[in-house]
Amino acid sequence: MNKALSPAELQASVVEAPKPARKRRKPLLLGAALIAIAAAGWFGAEWWQANRFMVTTDDGYVGGNVTPLAPRVAGHIDQVLVEDNQHVSAGQPVIRIDDRPFKAALERAQASVQQKQSALDNLRAQISLQNSLIEQASADLEAKSAAALFTAQDAKRYAVLASARTGSQQDAQKSAAADGQAQASVAAARAALAASRQQLDVLNTQISEATAEVAAAKADLDT
Repeated sequence: MNKALSPAELQASVVEAPKPARKRRKPLLLGAALIAIAAAGWFGAEWWQANRFMVTTDDGYVGGNVTPLAPRVAGHIDQVLVEDNQHVSAGQPVIRIDDRPFKAALERAQASVQQKQSALDNLRAQISLQNSLIEQASADLEAKSAAALFTAQDAKRYAVLASARTGSQQDAQKSAAADGQAQASVAAARAALAASRQQLDVLNTQISEATAEVAAAKADLDT
């Protein structure tokens, strides 16, 4: 028969029953500790190899200023003289523009200046020649005017003699014809002188225009 337990014995058996469970918890705690140590070692090795070189900040930001750049002349970029994020100073060249179109334009401008200067020099030479022609025309007019004065006096004298019947009518007619020719020569010489002077005015106007064109061409060359 089974012996009945007293209340004290029952309490002792109840208290002593969990002791085997405590022995089973030690391997679990030890395993958990080993896992924690292994995880800490892995994270530590990872930080040492890579993460320790990474810098982190709170509320970090990158600031900068955008400065527009523009060339003085438009053209195709031939060469970039700086690298990305390179520090540059004021006045430092950063690009080189293809200068071939500008060289061609410079040559055309130089040729235009030479052409217009040659035209101006030619006009000045024509003015010098025209002044000489005016002097000749003026001298010719003076000579013909003097001759016409003589023929006019001669024709008048022969006309008086013819009317007084002391001279022949034929001589009077000849002197009158000579006087007419002399007066016509004077008129032609006077017209030639006026035309020469008018041509000089035209040349002076052309000189003014040519001088302005040369100045404009030189201004284009300087720009």
